[in-house]
Amino acid sequence: MNKGKKIRFQVLTTGAMLLLTLQGFNYAHAAQIPDQQSTTAKPAEIKQDGSAATAEKSTSALLESGLSNLLGGESPEEREKGLNQIILAAELGDFEAQTTLARIYSDGKYVVQDETRTVYWYRVAAEHGEAGSQAQLAYRYRDGIGVIQDSVLAHMWANISAGNGSKAGLVLRDELSAEMTKGQLANAQQLARKCVAQKYKNCGT
Repeated sequence: MNKGKKIRFQVLTTGAMLLLTLQGFNYAHAAQIPDQQSTTAKPAEIKQDGSAATAEKSTSALLESGLSNLLGGESPEEREKGLNQIILAAELGDFEAQTTLARIYSDGKYVVQDETRTVYWYRVAAEHGEAGSQAQLAYRYRDGIGVIQDSVLAHMWANISAGNGSKAGLVLRDELSAEMTKGQLANAQQLARKCVAQKYKNCGT
């Protein structure tokens, strides 16, 4: 373990931004991310006999425990446990855990950098209607990071994100609108309406 190497990334959780500063080590073996075609479980599936609210509370607690282990763990094993808890919360449908994993894979300092997986987790969170993740997808389609560059899909996600209250999505949408043809804009707007009607599932197809 290289003790001189630090990893810094921001995680948004329970209304607060936590700055994680960890000693460097390799978690690549611990990150068991679903295949790109897999379907993320819904929070209500955590407890089959419980309410959706109880299930959501359970995933939030799991995420908080994972972050606590990442922040306060005194050994690589404790920190690995924390990462696995975040992964489990994400797989069970917690969008904050999903956006956390997206940032981790984009940062690439304590797992192998993988923009494809970054896009995967942002997309899963975007399908829950998370405006910030929708904006992140828009940026990645604009720049071709982890996906094939596509201004129409970038505008679609930026437009949806803006509609859900993201200022970043609004700014990006307006920037893209100024650069696109009328035909591209019409196509993007049609795709955005279809995406909203489909509750953000299977968008851009």
